[in-house]
Amino acid sequence: MVTATQAGQASRRPGHRRGADGRRRDRLAALTTRESEILRLVAEGLSNAEVGRRLRMSEMTIKTYVSRILAKLDCTNRVQAALLARDAGPTPWH
Repeated sequence: MVTATQAGQASRRPGHRRGADGRRRDRLAALTTRESEILRLVAEGLSNAEVGRRLRMSEMTIKTYVSRILAKLDCTNRVQAALLARDAGPTPWH
């Protein structure tokens, strides 16, 4: 976080190491490979049923994965999780 500007250069608070993108990637790095795969499909706009068909898994299993993903990412809904994934950039998480 920028706290002051001197001679055209911004200074940061002591201990501030990463920007928002780094924190997003850190949160996404907590996901398993399978959770990351499911999040990518959710971020593409697929429903639980569509994700299940694509991965050959039951819709109930996908719902369970999505619930775990939301908890790990501290998101309240799949749209927030999809936006977090989008904002983290194209770098693969796993």
